[in-house]
Amino acid sequence: MKKFITLIAIVTLFTFCLTACKKSSDTQQPQTTLQKIQNKWLLVNITDNHHYSGSDHITTTPGASTDFFDFRADGKIYYSIGTYKDTVTYSLPSDTKILIKGIGTYDIKTLTSNSFIIYQKNINANNVAEYDDETLTWTK
Repeated sequence: MKKFITLIAIVTLFTFCLTACKKSSDTQQPQTTLQKIQNKWLLVNITDNHHYSGSDHITTTPGASTDFFDFRADGKIYYSIGTYKDTVTYSLPSDTKILIKGIGTYDIKTLTSNSFIIYQKNINANNVAEYDDETLTWTK
């Protein structure tokens, strides 16, 4: 009987020790938009739409397995598409916008742990019924 009580005491103590060592997810701070973006993202596709004469003209270009955009903490994007490699800077004017220098400001449509989608629309200044829009889709 003493062995049984000792065994129960050890199991109970062991259980409390494991519970005490477990990290609580309640104490983890949520990531900011900037922290979520900072990663190496694989290009899924780029969708371009040229809207004129009352209709859409959509082109979707799939990314190759080697195409990526690496958003760094220093405000730079290192990217590679095909054989073309370059570096540009970026900033976040808000939690829903990303400014890529030399390219433009995009709306952040989706930003999860494994999906990042941005969108940009440019209206023709001479004819507001005509516009171009672009969607870039990445995954991890």
